[in-house]
Amino acid sequence: WVEVLLVIKLRAFRAVIPVAPPRRDFAWARALATRLIKVQTTLAEGGFRMADVAALADNPEGERWRQLAKLESAVERGLAKQSLLSRVTAERNAEAGITLPAGLREIVVIGAPDIVPVAIRYLAQLSQQVSVTVLIYGPPGLRLAEAFDAWGRPRSVFWGERSLIFPDFYQQVELRSDPSAQAAEIATLAATHPRPDEWLAVALGDPEIGPPLELELESRQLRAFNPEGVAWNQAAFYSVIRGFAALVDDPTAEAISELLRCPSLLDWWQNQEPNFVTATLLKQWDQLRSQHLVPDLVTAGQHTGKWPMLGRALNQLLAWRAELLTGDFADQARERVAQLYAHRDFTADSEEAEAAQRWTDTVAAVQRASVLLPDVGVGELWGLAVQTFGEGMRFETKEIGAVELGGWLELLWADAAHVVIAGCNEGRIPEAIVGDAFLPEGLRVKLGLKTNPERLARDAYVLAAAVGSRPTAAGVRILLGKTSSAGEPMRPSRLLLQGAGVELPGRVRHLFREIEAGGASLPWQRAWPLRPRWQPLKSSLSVTALRDWLACPFRFYLRRSLRMEPQELAKVELDARDFGSLLHGALETVSRDPTLRDCGDADRWREGLWSALDRDVAGRWGGDLSLPLVIQLESARQRLARAAVVQAEVWQQGWRIDRVEWDFALPLGGLTVNGKIDRIDRHLDGRVRVIDYKTSDRPVAPIEAHLSSLRPEDSARPEWLRVDFRGKAKRWVDLQLPLYRRALADEFGPEIECAYFNLPKAISETNLISWPEAMPELQVAAEACAAQVAEAIVRAEFWPPLESVGPRDDDWQGVFHHGTRASVDEDWIRKEWGR
Repeated sequence: WVEVLLVIKLRAFRAVIPVAPPRRDFAWARALATRLIKVQTTLAEGGFRMADVAALADNPEGERWRQLAKLESAVERGLAKQSLLSRVTAERNAEAGITLPAGLREIVVIGAPDIVPVAIRYLAQLSQQVSVTVLIYGPPGLRLAEAFDAWGRPRSVFWGERSLIFPDFYQQVELRSDPSAQAAEIATLAATHPRPDEWLAVALGDPEIGPPLELELESRQLRAFNPEGVAWNQAAFYSVIRGFAALVDDPTAEAISELLRCPSLLDWWQNQEPNFVTATLLKQWDQLRSQHLVPDLVTAGQHTGKWPMLGRALNQLLAWRAELLTGDFADQARERVAQLYAHRDFTADSEEAEAAQRWTDTVAAVQRASVLLPDVGVGELWGLAVQTFGEGMRFETKEIGAVELGGWLELLWADAAHVVIAGCNEGRIPEAIVGDAFLPEGLRVKLGLKTNPERLARDAYVLAAAVGSRPTAAGVRILLGKTSSAGEPMRPSRLLLQGAGVELPGRVRHLFREIEAGGASLPWQRAWPLRPRWQPLKSSLSVTALRDWLACPFRFYLRRSLRMEPQELAKVELDARDFGSLLHGALETVSRDPTLRDCGDADRWREGLWSALDRDVAGRWGGDLSLPLVIQLESARQRLARAAVVQAEVWQQGWRIDRVEWDFALPLGGLTVNGKIDRIDRHLDGRVRVIDYKTSDRPVAPIEAHLSSLRPEDSARPEWLRVDFRGKAKRWVDLQLPLYRRALADEFGPEIECAYFNLPKAISETNLISWPEAMPELQVAAEACAAQVAEAIVRAEFWPPLESVGPRDDDWQGVFHHGTRASVDEDWIRKEWGR
């Protein structure tokens, strides 16, 4: 199909492909081929080819199907060149010459209400040679001819409106919140019997119930068995080959992250390099991504100078990629996997051995298919092989005592005394196909293919059979969900309301009532309290550390002593700190340049700032920048351009840059407080001003950044944390500028001005905002507060925590899910910390 779709003239097939694809490549052809093969498979249920549909006299889309028939014929010719047949052709050839084993006298069809038309045609032909008997279960009181056709298929006219009789509808039909709640209900029921595998049958109409049900059964020391198997794309082996496919096709940073975290790859590296440490490798990778925002493997390989272990790993991936791109696909696909697993021993019946054999067979099949498409790239072959491998199913042996998770249509063969039917919601039971672009409902009727009314009749019959064969209310329980696992609302199956008559209002109330969320839907609960270890702080801290203590002493300890901070592993753009550092770096570079620092020309400042920015960007990220980074850097250029204009105005006012990034150390209450002042200016008249750059999105005034409104918790905190500001009680949230003034007082005296140089998103708001100079009492109060904070830190006063924290501490919500105090073992704090 792919070969045909890539060589045809599209203008000759406009009824099938009305719009030319943006890229007519293997990926496009494979996607369309998959859809057309699905159409063929559906038609094959009736023994039809696309040409048969094109031959229909009253087909309104005749031209479309004639073009589809031409495509199908071209595919048949291509298959014939390979000595192959399509499925439909093979079945037609078989039908023409059906022979039966000698001595066979009778064929019995048992419990097959969903038999497809082509099978009926086979059976009809065989009935001329031997006796064919159809056995179908029917609840008592049914007239056979009314309820079923000659092949045991439920009639739509009868089952589509028939009322289903329950021994006790309101006891048997139970509404639950979602798939997890249904899973919990089933597991609880299974745990009540010593042999649930013999006593209970489970039929899942909704596949979303399967995974949580397996977990629920496991939590009750029960095993689950899924006779439909487990998809190979859930196996550990799949992550290995998918990683290699990404390495060939598009080794993005996300793909490399997944590959570096692959256990099989890490195990191989551990075997190759005795000093290899997984935690070190992953930490270095996360640091590289965070600092350099690398978009792909090649770019990452250029920034590994500081991380030798990571450098060796990335060089290995680059070497593999080169081999994969230049070597033979089949050889490389086998050798790379064999290389990773060569040092490990597997039993012949292990999952790994089975996966390796399946991968070998898949690679061989893709290699054979690639002969038809010599221009297909290695990356596309890897993609096809990985997709083919992942689509298969792996079947396990059922363990003794395992609860079997059957499908809806397997319910007829369940012989357990008790049945639970879960997921009885519209769209799941009955199954329905809506909006098929190639085979709409009307065309299915003309062809005699399965229609939605027939599916409704089939599912109504299966449900009636399950209820009728277990006449007591305890024999059958039906569960349905109010929402899906994603929270989308779901409706009850129409089968539960069909033909209800006078009971309809009661059933509606029962099925649509409000219910409480099940236990599985409750907010996450912590399994144990956190127990942070005790680690003494260093005797020196930064000025900004005092701000952390003011916000919350406990968070201060976690951040400053244990070095806890959030990690954004998939960062693709600069965060606020990175963006601020970028602007600070450009401003520092220009302010140190003797040809610019004393210059009042805005244009020269702008060009200097831009040049410094470009050099910094090239050093950090190279020349290949991602779109988010390009947008952020353009914002940085605009902010710096406006900063140059404001700086020229400052120069015209008589201010000159005196010092840049000036370090100081200030003894305070038993601590040494360190700081770095962005800039110190001196006026021509001798005045001195401290400037702190602020790059937040909105401009901020220094007084607003240092003082805030009181919180309820502040009433229990020391008085020295509060200050009266213009008749209102405020609390200190930062002490930065007052401590800057204190550090410079010995050299310049107490009359030092302070200001924020704001560089916000709206560049028109770029300005300098000063600290209120006419309030010396604020300086005194700030210094007193800073001394008390320092003494509290020396005394290790980090408990109790504060619950009311600002936006800056939102990151901690991912640690303290139910509040800080409720998430930490307070007895542990008292015992281990001595607090």
